[in-house]
Amino acid sequence: MSEYVREISHLDPDYLNYVKQCDAVCLKIFSVYTDDMPDADWNFYFTEGYSPIDAIEEAFEYHWSGDFSDGIVDHVHHAIHQLRRQEERKRKA
Repeated sequence: MSEYVREISHLDPDYLNYVKQCDAVCLKIFSVYTDDMPDADWNFYFTEGYSPIDAIEEAFEYHWSGDFSDGIVDHVHHAIHQLRRQEERKRKA
């Protein structure tokens, strides 16, 4: 569990669950929690209705991608695409 999740555990359970889902996506792609990838506004993504995958993609595009090589950026885009396909298959099942 990320430090951020511990800090907000007393807040809205829906928001807490959302941040945990974002952490899970971030762990799958980057092997770190969201609080290890700074600057993203999780509350904004939550209130605007971003899915956890969309939130990670948005945070990556606008805050983190400049810190990575082109090969890593391509890998992240591929990983996000794969996660979206998995989610779509789950919804259809």
